Amino acid sequence: MGGIADYIHELRRAACEELWNVGVIRLANSIKLSGIKKDTVTMHSVALAGHIGPDGTCKGITYSDQFGSWHEVIVQATTKISLKQMKASADTENDQIHMPGGLVCKWSAETCIDFEAGEAYWRKVPINRCSPQRHAVIYEGLAVILNTTHEDPLQPPSIIHTVVQDDKVFALRRTGPYQGCAIPA
Repeated sequence: MGGIADYIHELRRAACEELWNVGVIRLANSIKLSGIKKDTVTMHSVALAGHIGPDGTCKGITYSDQFGSWHEVIVQATTKISLKQMKASADTENDQIHMPGGLVCKWSAETCIDFEAGEAYWRKVPINRCSPQRHAVIYEGLAVILNTTHEDPLQPPSIIHTVVQDDKVFALRRTGPYQGCAIPA
């Protein structure tokens, strides 16, 4: 009697990091596969249960997995190991990460199962709100600054920066002081 099952075996973060850093994966029953390279997909044939001797003798044992338990069986498996680094886009404000295949996972979980890519892990990197990528310089040069006061003395003055260049006019009204990141504005 035979059967075929296909499933993703979850490694967990520590085992996945060992696979990424050292190229070694440990499976059930002390099975250790090594020499696995980054950014590859490899196939390995392994015996999960029982033994077939070089002389053709067979010895079955008890085997259990998520599909059930069997006695006196030999279980042969073909493993497909995909060890890849991916780029994904994160929307930290909405606690989402968008995987390359379209799956959306919870950013704060730092893990998810993508049935195309398999098990995925990431580390939340602290966001540097002062990084140059978060601040755009839209103009450098001379500008006309117009200060206007309001009739209400409690209301701060309006400050308008204006740039005129050839047939183009650009104006920006400052709504309040910017105190962030020691960047003058």
